[in-house]
This record gives sequence, C-alpha cells and structure tokens, in this order.
Amino acid sequence: MSSSLSTRVETFFRERLPCIAGFEERPGQVEMARAVAEAFENEGFLLAEAGTGTGKSLAYLVPALLWRAGGGEGPVVVASRTLNLQQQLLDIDVPRLQGPLGLVFRVVQARGWNNYLCLRRVQVLPRSGELTPHEDRLLAEVNAHLAHGGGGLRSEIPLEEALWARLACDSMACGRQRCPFFDRCFFFRERRALEGADLILTNHALLLSDLALRREGAPGILPGLERLILDEAHHLEEAATDHLGDRFLRSDFFRFLQQIYRPRALTEEGGFLAGLRLALTSAPLSPESRRQLLDQVDQGLLTPLPALGGAAEEMLGLLAERIPPEVEKIPVDEAWFESAPGEEVRRAGQRLLERLREAAGSLREIAEGLGEAADWEAGQGLKLETQAFSQRLESIRQALERCLTPDSLQRVHWAESSTRDAGLGAVPLDVGPQLSEFLFAKVRTAILTSATLSIRGSMNFLQSRVGLEAHQERLKTLVVTSPFDFHSQALLAVARGLPDPGSADFARRVAPGLVELVQAMQGRTFILVTSWRMLRELEALLEPPLTRAGIEVLCQGRADRSILLNRFRTRKRAVLLGTDSFWEGVDVPGEALSCVVMSRLPFRVPSDPIHQARSNRLSEAGENPFSKYHLPLAVMKFRQGFGRLIRTAADRGVVLVLDGRLLSRSYGRAFLSSLPECGRVEGPLEQVVEDCLEWLRTSGVEGPASPNAKIREHREIGGSP
Repeated sequence: MSSSLSTRVETFFRERLPCIAGFEERPGQVEMARAVAEAFENEGFLLAEAGTGTGKSLAYLVPALLWRAGGGEGPVVVASRTLNLQQQLLDIDVPRLQGPLGLVFRVVQARGWNNYLCLRRVQVLPRSGELTPHEDRLLAEVNAHLAHGGGGLRSEIPLEEALWARLACDSMACGRQRCPFFDRCFFFRERRALEGADLILTNHALLLSDLALRREGAPGILPGLERLILDEAHHLEEAATDHLGDRFLRSDFFRFLQQIYRPRALTEEGGFLAGLRLALTSAPLSPESRRQLLDQVDQGLLTPLPALGGAAEEMLGLLAERIPPEVEKIPVDEAWFESAPGEEVRRAGQRLLERLREAAGSLREIAEGLGEAADWEAGQGLKLETQAFSQRLESIRQALERCLTPDSLQRVHWAESSTRDAGLGAVPLDVGPQLSEFLFAKVRTAILTSATLSIRGSMNFLQSRVGLEAHQERLKTLVVTSPFDFHSQALLAVARGLPDPGSADFARRVAPGLVELVQAMQGRTFILVTSWRMLRELEALLEPPLTRAGIEVLCQGRADRSILLNRFRTRKRAVLLGTDSFWEGVDVPGEALSCVVMSRLPFRVPSDPIHQARSNRLSEAGENPFSKYHLPLAVMKFRQGFGRLIRTAADRGVVLVLDGRLLSRSYGRAFLSSLPECGRVEGPLEQVVEDCLEWLRTSGVEGPASPNAKIREHREIGGSP
C-alpha cells in the first residue's frame, strides 16, 4: 500500500466522518481505529476493550474497509455473537460509511444452511403426503410469498420450527450442481457472493463450524479467512465450548423423530416416512422393486421406530432417577459408568446405540434402492432426503457414543435431567489449544473486541482462555474507556444487611423494597437474577402488588426474548425480570430503562460440571480456581449487567445491587474497581431505595415519586390491600 493505513484512518476520521449526520467526535474511537489499522498493516493481533459509547463498530469497520480499498487481499470477516449486531452493521453502519468513503463495498452475510429455504423441498413437499392439512396451508403461504418475489431467508418466512426444518436447506440432502434449482438456490447464490465480498458478516457459530471443518482437513466455509474481526469476543470460549462438543438431548432427539414419522396417536399421521410410503405406492417401479422398498420402509423402519423411541426414554428415565432435582447436572466419568447406577445407564445407552445403528442402516438401504430407480425423477429427490435422515441418525449415534465413553482427560462429560430437558453431554475441557492451532495460527490479522474484556485493566484472563498466550509476539492490547460521564449519569446503590442471596427467605426479604422502588419508578426497571428459581420466586411476590399498581410484570420464559424487550420498550409502565441472557446484549436507551437491579453477584454455579472440571484442572496445576477462573468470569458478567443502564450520553439511572458481599468480602473490590467511577450509596434496603429515588428526582429523571411524599406501606407482600 502506498501510504500508511493508520494515517489514512486518522485523516478519514478528521475530514470525512464529520459529514455523517449525527457524528460525534470521540477520541477513544480514533485511538481504537488507529490500533486496528496497525494490526492490519503489521499482520498482528489486537485485543481491544471499548467502553459503551466508544463506537467500536466504526472503529474497526473504517480501517478494515480502507485496507480493502487500498488493495488488501481477500475479504475481512466480522463475526459477532448476536444477529442484532450483524443487522446493525449491515443496515446502519456500512451504509453510513459508503458515502463518505466514496466507494461501494460488497458486503455479504454468511449464514448456516438451515437459514435458507430449499426450493426443491418447497416443490416436492406438497406432493409428498407427509404434511398435515394445517402444514399444507402454511406451505401454500410460502409459495405465495415466493410468487410475489419474496426472499428465502428464515427471517422473512414465519413458520413453525418443525415445518421449517423440512423446508430448510440441508447439506446432507443437497444435490448441489445436480439440483435443477441450483442456479436459483438462495443458499448457493449467497455462497457465490462470498467469493467476491469485501466484507463478510457472520456469527460465532458459523466461524466455529469453519474451524471444525478445517480441523478435519476439509475446505472451510468462509473463503480466504485471513483477516478476522471478532466482536462480542468475551463469548468466544463459551461459544467454542458449545460448538466443539457433543450432546444427546431429549428435546432435540424427539423433535428429529417427529420429522421422520408422526403416528396418528400423537397428531395427524405425517412425517417423512408417511410421505415416502405414499410415493412408493404409485411410483413407476417394477412390482418387485416396489415391494422390496415398501418392505424396507415397513419392516426396517415403521415397525421398529417405537422401540427406538422407547430405548431413548429408557436411558433418559434412568438418568432422571440418578440426578437429584435440585442439582440438574452431574459430572460423569469412566468410574461413574462402571458403578452400579452408571453401568445401567450405559447398558441402556448401548441398546439405544444399536437401535440407532439399525435405523440409519435401514434408511441407507432404502436410499440405495431408490438410487437404482434412475428413471423416476421424484425418486432421486427422495433418495437425497433418505440419505440425509440416515446421516443425521448416524451423527446422533456417534455423538451419543462419545458421550457414553469418557476416555479422555481433555473432555468434560456430564448427565443432566430437569423439567426443561434431559440427556448427556461432552465438551472440550480447554478450547484454547484448538483455537490457537486452527484459528489464530491460520489468520494474518485478528481483532478481538467487546465492552468487557479486561479484569482490572488486564487482558491476561481472556488470553489464557482462548489460546492467545501462544501468540504473544503478535499481540497488542488496548483499553478504551467510555466517553460517558458516569459521575453525573449513574448511581451505584448497594443494600446491606440482607440474607445471603442463596437463602430461602431472600426473595421475601427484598420484595417489599423492590415493590416500593418499581412503583415509584412507574416501572422502567430491569431485575436481573442468576437462577430460574429466584426468577419464579420474585415473579410470584412482585406481580400481584405491581399489577394492582398498573405496572406490567414481564418475565423471561413467558414469551420470546425479542417480544419481551419490545413490550418493555413500548409500554410506559413495565418491569422486566430476566436471567442469564438479559444481563447482556440488551439495548434500551433513554428513560424507558432507568433502573437495573442485580439480585446477586453473577458467579457461575460451582457444581456445573464444566466449571468444576476447569477448577480441578487449575487446582492440579497449583493455582487458585476462584481467583483465576470463577472471579474473572463473574466480574465480566457483572460489568455486562451494569452496562445495560447507560447507553447514550443523555441517559440517567441507578444500579441497585442486593448482594452485600460486594462490600463485605475482599473480592468485592474486584467488582467495584471494574466499574466506571460513579456515585455510590450503601445501607439498609429501605434507605438505599429512598436514596435512589431522591437521586433520580434531583437528576431530572421523569417519573420517580419523591420519597418524602410517599406513604410507605408496611404490610407483607402478597397480603390483602
């Protein structure tokens, strides 16, 4: 390149970006952009923490696009965890830049197979006989959508999950260039666009799928993966753990069986086998070929399928008997499987493995038989579908087999059973080596960014967890603080004298103060908890008095996350109770959210098998697992929860923490020092609620009643009015 990329980036921010409506000069944004440019120029790695309001999206997009415009080879891949961020980049940030840059960039979203409608399936499924009348009507709506020029993305076509699974693109059921719809295929049209893209937007899951393929020596999904930007990078270890592991779960397995066959006892007869059987009865085949194929369907599949489901229920039932309800997950190893309880589970699992092997084999034989009917056009499509079901069953069998055989100290195995799901799992104990070898060692530039990457200003924790310690010579770090004035915008309140958050009477003790706070706030509050039990307890205690006060109580689990957030944003008087996923990735600017309550410090459950195994590994190495692992994870989560409050320079609000350990334990300093400097009050819950309301009132936040004017009710929550 003819001139320094860093120089061109600085010039762009000084001379070109001010042309954009609403642009604000942010020194931290320029500092980060300069560091990103240097990483591109020097083929280095950058860990960049960008506080809320920094504008990190533009800070990495500008140097990435200018690098590409200056002749940089290959596309830049930007991977984020959430779809919301991808859409923000695609719909807002990149279009805003194209004018000032004076260039047109080819930007493509890379999504997984099941995000696209398969045109072959849309054509053949109505004639298959496997759909219910209700599903036939829904499919007619899909055809009408396509006839009017509609696209083939999952987000554009509102369908029930079960039907979408039968209509979506599937790598195992794809004829690729042999498919008559190949040139029009939504999936391959976008894959072809990836080859010429300047910027590829994707998610962590697809990036890790690409890593898994490359690890096995197969071609990757993302072309020219050499320049990588990982946004929301604090999730990388968790995402890699999930994606590089195996699970056998009741919900997934029986949902898949419903796709194969739905007997009349459950709903109207349907599923793939019902349609296959109907197609075979009228197929242009010799009588002998038809009889053989029908026998294989009837004797090889329809007859033994109930036994397959029964074998799964037997194993899952045995797991439920061995896992205490209050625990939900237990670690399992070879010693456990050799004990009397575990041995019985393994024997049941082996019977299930055999049933899966037989069913996959029967489907494979049927596919081979269909392949011999070369003159039957519909039969070739059925062959692809049959092969796909066979391969899926074989994948399920292999995953279950790995879960039942904990033969490596490098994997964590567990069993789980709860009202939500049941099954077995196995994931890597340490994903760092795989990320180091198959991701970071292969790329020339890597930018990892988030609002929360550091602990007390150090990035050492994240480096150690995601495999970057092996690349120190190429790695630089940067912490850019938020430009917001937290001294005037935020108040941190800490309640003292409450029971331990894990105690039985905690919810009842805090409920009166929360009712007072939320009523005075007229809603506009998030209450963040760390367990479903606490969520339900607070819901039961808060909903009756708040509903009488005209405040809607929105609870996670009652509706989809996006629906709950939309209701909270649009309804003036609402409080939202949420657990894990609401601590981050939620953006509610303005006075719609003026108070965030954290019920406790967000430590992970210490008995969780993954965290337990990682703790044991650290102990064996002579290190303190609390300070080296559990505390850093909790601090990062705490920072994310705090970050829900102030989203713009105009926001004002309070964060109320109900966990006195923040002040009484020495490790509380790690949490407090991780926050931006702001006002702080502490004391009994009743007093800090008054202090919060007074601060909000004097800060000009609309709505909070004056605590001096409020007549406090001393009756017990849930009692008569």
